[in-house]
Amino acid sequence: RGYTVTYRNGKPFVQQEPGEKNALGRLKFVFPNDLLIYMHDTPQKKLFARAKRAYSHGCVRVQNPFKLAEEVIGRPGYDEKRLKALIGKKERRINLAKPIPVHIEYFTAVVNDDGALKLYDDIYGYSAKVRSALAL
Repeated sequence: RGYTVTYRNGKPFVQQEPGEKNALGRLKFVFPNDLLIYMHDTPQKKLFARAKRAYSHGCVRVQNPFKLAEEVIGRPGYDEKRLKALIGKKERRINLAKPIPVHIEYFTAVVNDDGALKLYDDIYGYSAKVRSALAL
């Protein structure tokens, strides 16, 4: 229930149906990358109130996806009400006339403007790999 199963080349393909309860929420922002990372809405809005918010599986949850969509589209009148009407209850792809570059960076250590080192949790374990490669 809530999922569609189709077959591609004899193999089952399971897809969650669009809607408010979809794990990706109502909007998904796809951009070119080799890692299948995208930004998306979420039905779990309460997660944004937490100090640590690494709850996605590699993608980026967007707190105000309709506001982001309005900014990305960049044309007057594409507010949340109009976008919801445009999307309806089905999946709908809206391509941008002009691509917008998206850069995602992952840092566990940053030097701030005062010259102080700020360390962040290494949720993906990349720092250990770097230390190992550098024999530190």
